[in-house]
Amino acid sequence: VSYEVPLGLPDAATLLSSAQLLLRIPDTEARDAAIQTIFKLVHGVLAAPEDVKKRRVKKSNEVFYRKVGRFEAGLDFLRGCGFLDVEDPPAPGEESQGPLLEMPVAYISRLTDAHHTLAQVANEAGIAVPPLPNSGGFNPFQ
Repeated sequence: VSYEVPLGLPDAATLLSSAQLLLRIPDTEARDAAIQTIFKLVHGVLAAPEDVKKRRVKKSNEVFYRKVGRFEAGLDFLRGCGFLDVEDPPAPGEESQGPLLEMPVAYISRLTDAHHTLAQVANEAGIAVPPLPNSGGFNPFQ
């Protein structure tokens, strides 16, 4: 977890450009599901930034793929938040579990920016915006 300026992440403008592309998903039900799912992923990390499980998403997860993973804009938004494309390391004697999105460092400022950027485009589309979660700790970026 870091409160520092994010290092090694895509430019923050990626958040806005990919969020705007999410709005262009022609199927409004799929668009709304993608945006709500991204809110859940971002909020999961903000609410528990130390929890490694909240910072990993299996790209092969059927529900994730159906709601977000099939849209390049959704994946780009998550990469802009700090998720990286990695391969799930296999357990000894087993095969890899496949590709993951993993956030090695939870940059609180970038995640807060991601919430506000997604909230802006969600409001434009008339999609309900959940409140920013309280992590129980100090977030100077709220």
